[in-house]
Amino acid sequence: MGHNALGAGQVVDQGARLCDRALESHRLWDLDGWKYLAPAVHAGGTLHFIGLLSDGGVHSRYDQLLLLLTGVRAPRSASLPASGLAGPQSWAGALQWHGRVT
Repeated sequence: MGHNALGAGQVVDQGARLCDRALESHRLWDLDGWKYLAPAVHAGGTLHFIGLLSDGGVHSRYDQLLLLLTGVRAPRSASLPASGLAGPQSWAGALQWHGRVT
């Protein structure tokens, strides 16, 4: 529960938790955004992932990126580059995860 839900009187999933649930349930792949992108990716196109890269759990997590990259189920002809924006403290963890993604 984040600061946007204070006073709601109940637990309200937001941000990272919503992403977690969509990835865990595979619901993400049923949403309109993916339906729009899927034909190009499955035809061998490029789907570029770009964003923060850290394991802080607030704005990004490595496991979410890994779930996205493996969940795409793109053909081998597709290109799935990932560009991460990370601070110096994040690079050690990023390099450990790099081996799992490549």
